[in-house]
Amino acid sequence: MRIVIDLQGAQTESRFRGIGRYTLAFAKAVARNRGQHEVLIALNGLFPDTIEFIRDEFASLLPRENIRVWRAPGPICQENPNNETRAKAAEFLREAFLQTLQPDVIHVCSLFEGFIDDAATSIGHFDTKTPISVILYDLIPFLNPDQYFVPNPQYEKYYKRKIEDLKRASFCFAISNFSRQEGTTALPEIKNKIVTISTAIDEHFEPKSITEDTAKKLQTKLNISQPFVLYSGGADQRKNLDRLIEAYANLPTKIRVKHQLVFAGRMPENEVLRLKNLANKFGLHQNELVFTGHVSDKELIQLYNLCTLFVFPSWHEGFGLPALEAMACGAPVIGSNTTSLPEVIGFEDALFDPFNVTSIANKINSALQNENFRAQLRNHGLTRSTKFSWDTTAQTAISAWEKIPYVKRQQQWPASTLNYDKLIGALAPLQKATTVPEQLHLSECVARNQSSGLERQILLDVSELCARDSATGVQRVVRSYLKYLLESPPEGFRIEPVYATQTSPYKYARTFTVKFLGLKSTDYVDTSMTWQRGDIFFGLDMQHHVQLAHAEFYQQLVSEGVTLKFLIHDLLPIQYPELFKDSSVKTTHESWLSMIAKTNGAICVSRATANALQNWLTTNSIQSSPAFQIDWVHNGSDIDNSKPSLGLPNDATKVLETLKEKPTFICVSTIEPRKRQEQILDACDSLWNTNLDINLVLVGQQGWNVEKLANRLRNHPELGKRLFWLNGISDEYLTEVYKSATCLIAASVDEGFGLSLIEAAQQNVPIIARDIAVFHEIAGDSAYYFRGDSPQDLASALKNWLALHRKAQHPKPNHMLWSTWKESTETLKRKLLGAGYRPRQLLVDVSELAQRDAKTGIQRVTRKILEEWLRNPPEGYQVEPIYATTTTSYRYARQFKGQALRSTTYDSAAELIDFAPGDVFVGLDLQPAVQVSQRSFYQSLRHQGVKTYFVVYDLLCVLMPEHFPNGSKERFEQWLDVVTDSDGAMCISASVAKELTTWVEKNIKHTNRSFTVEHFHLGADINDIKAATPANEIDAKILHQMRSNPSITMVATLEPRKAHRQVLDAFDLLWESDTKINLIFVGKKGWMVDDLVARIKQHPKLNKHLFWLEGIDDQSLEEIYGSSSGLIIASYGEGFGLPLIEAAQKKLPIIARDIPVFREIAGEHAFYFQTNDAMGLASTIQNWLKLYKAGDHPKSDPIHWLTWNDSADWLKQAICASPRTDTSH
Repeated sequence: MRIVIDLQGAQTESRFRGIGRYTLAFAKAVARNRGQHEVLIALNGLFPDTIEFIRDEFASLLPRENIRVWRAPGPICQENPNNETRAKAAEFLREAFLQTLQPDVIHVCSLFEGFIDDAATSIGHFDTKTPISVILYDLIPFLNPDQYFVPNPQYEKYYKRKIEDLKRASFCFAISNFSRQEGTTALPEIKNKIVTISTAIDEHFEPKSITEDTAKKLQTKLNISQPFVLYSGGADQRKNLDRLIEAYANLPTKIRVKHQLVFAGRMPENEVLRLKNLANKFGLHQNELVFTGHVSDKELIQLYNLCTLFVFPSWHEGFGLPALEAMACGAPVIGSNTTSLPEVIGFEDALFDPFNVTSIANKINSALQNENFRAQLRNHGLTRSTKFSWDTTAQTAISAWEKIPYVKRQQQWPASTLNYDKLIGALAPLQKATTVPEQLHLSECVARNQSSGLERQILLDVSELCARDSATGVQRVVRSYLKYLLESPPEGFRIEPVYATQTSPYKYARTFTVKFLGLKSTDYVDTSMTWQRGDIFFGLDMQHHVQLAHAEFYQQLVSEGVTLKFLIHDLLPIQYPELFKDSSVKTTHESWLSMIAKTNGAICVSRATANALQNWLTTNSIQSSPAFQIDWVHNGSDIDNSKPSLGLPNDATKVLETLKEKPTFICVSTIEPRKRQEQILDACDSLWNTNLDINLVLVGQQGWNVEKLANRLRNHPELGKRLFWLNGISDEYLTEVYKSATCLIAASVDEGFGLSLIEAAQQNVPIIARDIAVFHEIAGDSAYYFRGDSPQDLASALKNWLALHRKAQHPKPNHMLWSTWKESTETLKRKLLGAGYRPRQLLVDVSELAQRDAKTGIQRVTRKILEEWLRNPPEGYQVEPIYATTTTSYRYARQFKGQALRSTTYDSAAELIDFAPGDVFVGLDLQPAVQVSQRSFYQSLRHQGVKTYFVVYDLLCVLMPEHFPNGSKERFEQWLDVVTDSDGAMCISASVAKELTTWVEKNIKHTNRSFTVEHFHLGADINDIKAATPANEIDAKILHQMRSNPSITMVATLEPRKAHRQVLDAFDLLWESDTKINLIFVGKKGWMVDDLVARIKQHPKLNKHLFWLEGIDDQSLEEIYGSSSGLIIASYGEGFGLPLIEAAQKKLPIIARDIPVFREIAGEHAFYFQTNDAMGLASTIQNWLKLYKAGDHPKSDPIHWLTWNDSADWLKQAICASPRTDTSH
């Protein structure tokens, strides 16, 4: 079953109290113990600060997309009467959203939320069918109206509405036996719905060894200076803090001077002030009471462990979780002897009368003065706390849910189709007094909730059937699939029949569907079709002209993430155009198939049709989309389950009796040339002329180009005697005709499927079939095959078959395999949702590359990895390049995507991106200014369940700021701040990962989120690189000069950290010493190198022994590598060192500065130097030259390197792999 848990109790102010801890711990326990059940968490988007924390809490328990966020316009807290309209709208929005998750049960962890903050927790206001369970903590305000309702009539109104909601729940899970009894007594209506599931505490609540230093730091932070008596919890009246303070004031002075009374937990400021004034009134000094304010769970556990005594004076609890937490941590615990607390504490000596100040004071005094008593309390508490287990609580709840009568989750039409309309109808009356901006915000929330829900549409095109039912074989297929899809949609989908005309857009076919299903309602209207990413559009019906008219619209659907597929029956109009009435049928069918090739796929009715389609596409070089796939599904063939037509004509009995009198051959098909009924009639005429007494029955309407044959049939002398033409008969009559027949003749020159063969076999009617591939596919050895186009060829076959039949030696049809329409529909559903259905997106930020290709190393990486992902997407994902600017939001880079795929099927429209849980965002391109400006957008992505990652190429701006323009370090650290607020960083080397980890530890002091740092390596299959622009030919003189002397190439943008100056200085020394050697700089001009550029341009060796090739493409770079003797890579710092790999691929020797990342990449297969001066480097090069000439230099061949495919695969596995979920107990 699918269990949806409303977790608002862990988002509101309750998260700072026991209810919040209970809510979170209970949900985690259910997730751990779910077994084969599916668990989804629903969160309220009006509490954005809580969403990522909760996602992290479930990171090891549930897939990220199992946590869904719904939206509503705020504020909605019901303390303010002005929020009433918005609060009602939020209730409708929440219930409608939860319904789209298609739950088997919805569990509300905390129903009484939303009075002081923006929660909505209604039951049965919109969704009246889904079973709902609720945690019943207590009914304290309901049972104590004088304290809670009389002072606050607005609260009374709110609370009593919640009581009515509670009555509508299917289950109430009581957290204690007392809570159950209280509910039963106060609300007899829920008596039979209450189940006690108890409660427990998180495993972190346990005895801890706290060092003296840790204890001192905590106590200093909280202003605790003495051994202390501890209370934790809220400050409302039932908590009885007034009497606790008075009782503490009544303790002997010698006890009080050695202790403090500590109140741990968040309390309203005005209440804290009132309690302090009360303490002063009772004679307590200011430092005797400590109010800590909010403490973390870690700090609370430390307080439980450090306190001398824990006291819980509440006079009304549903359970009393703080008492159990304190006992589990080894604190001596005393508490009230009322309501649920005796059940929790379980030790009479630890209890006091909460209404008697003396009783409270005596128990505190006794515990503080009697060490043995405290030890007894401590030991009892540790033992008692082990009897409460979250796993047991969760298992009890799951057992209760499992008793809910199973109701098939897939909603059948029409209930499924009207939820959206119902929601709009519910919201409309509430908007009369709202402003236009408020209405727009509401519309945005509705749209975002639809996107966040699990439910998607399968849009079935029934344009032809909707307009007219011609009772053709194709329409029988449409009716059959439509019937079963409406009855049994795929998991997570609702079925929506739609239609269009050549001149009007698609609409929902609701009036048609009502009639098709035999419903009586007339309330349905054919509204305009809507769609969202993850929907599926299936061209079930065949209507060439309508669908061709909407070809551009189909491309829009594909670009917006809708999976688009069509059902193809055959290619006969292309293969046999002369047999069709329309002279343009071949051209039309070719255009239709070409259009389909640009979608996600075709589903053919047979393997033979699928093969024919593939051959046609290949032979005619038809361009298809990268996602296009061809599949096939056999039609079903149980007439009774294809929504058959009914009715028998008046002469049916006489006709059927005549058929049974002699051998009867039947042909079931529209009368048209390719079906070859004329050959069948000619063959039977020749047999009748030889006095062979047989019947011939032609079942089918008159088609095209058969007027002559039709007239011949109408005027035939055997008509009504031994020849019968049953024109447009019902399915019921056809079944009876089959039962009366001796043999089926299937003489078509070709078919897409051959449904009549299976229909005949179902009635055990033997088959004579033309020897074509599709009939062999359907009938195998269970038919008698004939060849030839003449009447005599078929007449001979009929005579031979009759001879075999008399001896019972004819092929029997009873071994034919066939599917029911239900089975075919199940197969069709799997094909529709197959490899071509990609509901998730991999959103790849290419903000810099999409707008300008500066041919930098980073852009080469971005381009290559993106190309690999587009060619080979992660399983279950659709790769979408996106871009933004500092002032505009992210948009799909569709034109850029089309260029990358060398495809023209992607239009240039730059639409705003949409996103949903389970998507992944990766900042592949480096554009710090853009990404810093989009920080809040990334937060929106994470709130919605989208994982966010950034590729980190290096930290050089931060580590070596002297090599970069002023301000670079500060701007880059702003970017790193954005990166560390994501789910993770993917560094291009282990060295960069180590540097980033160090930076994070030093600079990011606190985060509520988990942030991972991983690494991958870049690829370098340069031989496969195709230039982004046409190759610029390298001057042959340069290549000749390079080959005439040892030539050292340096591939790097000209910037200070690349050390071009040191390299050039070293080569100047080599040239002065008359060393015959060339130096080739390959790279664009960067920053802070104006003097270096001027020096190069004026250098006397320029274009003789010194060459600067600026901005060359990859193909030209390959030529340079091929003509070089070695590569020098002298950078003071790098993120990876891609030229090392490219050189290794060319077996080019390497001279490299000795830095960690170069060692990581090249190992011992490079000649390293450490010097920072020119003379030292010149000496290094001379030493290398000697080794090179002797063949003793380090060889780069053994360097392990990845292809770009390997690199892209490494990265996509890291960011798209499903997280491990832990279901262990």
